[in-house]
Amino acid sequence: MDLNRDLIIKQLSEECCPICSLLGKYEFNLMANLQWDVGEQGNLEVEKIIREQGFCNYHFHMLFKMSNPQHLSKFLIRYINDFIRSKLAQPELWERKCSVCDLIDNRTQELILGFSQIYQSEAMFREKFQKNRLLCLPHLQQIMATNISQNFKDELLSHHKEVLNVFGTIMSSFVNKRYTEAEGEERQSPLLVIQLMVGFHGTRWSK
Repeated sequence: MDLNRDLIIKQLSEECCPICSLLGKYEFNLMANLQWDVGEQGNLEVEKIIREQGFCNYHFHMLFKMSNPQHLSKFLIRYINDFIRSKLAQPELWERKCSVCDLIDNRTQELILGFSQIYQSEAMFREKFQKNRLLCLPHLQQIMATNISQNFKDELLSHHKEVLNVFGTIMSSFVNKRYTEAEGEERQSPLLVIQLMVGFHGTRWSK
């Protein structure tokens, strides 16, 4: 938990939901390793991925963007050969799993638990968070489902209500101006609200 604690505290220096940001880095590192591993013969994890029919749509496309096409083709040849041999004639088996999603789900739970424990036990962390940061609402909802005390739940909800009201005020001002008259903060507000409501990175784990 100490490692998670240090990572979460450090993350408060970035303008983002700390859980989203840490998951984004974790996801990128996973895919950076996999984009090389998938082309290597004899890798047990890759063989398991082939048996489970690869990745979810999102991570398949992410793999393509990060990989050398020829290296990726080595994996895809083995992937389609396995599919033809063991699954093509059985459409009921065409259900892909995604090991990356599973790892991210597990990591999410670790970070949610870590955040709730730090928030509940460290006054300095609470103060810094309240002054500078917020959680996206999907991750706030997960924090609310932990055993964090009701007082701290109420405090977090109150903080996020204030943030939402501020955004509402900013956008109300924005829609009543010509676009060229708007401040940078006003022009940026729609994106910031979307990030707050649904997650900062738009990936499958911020749903």
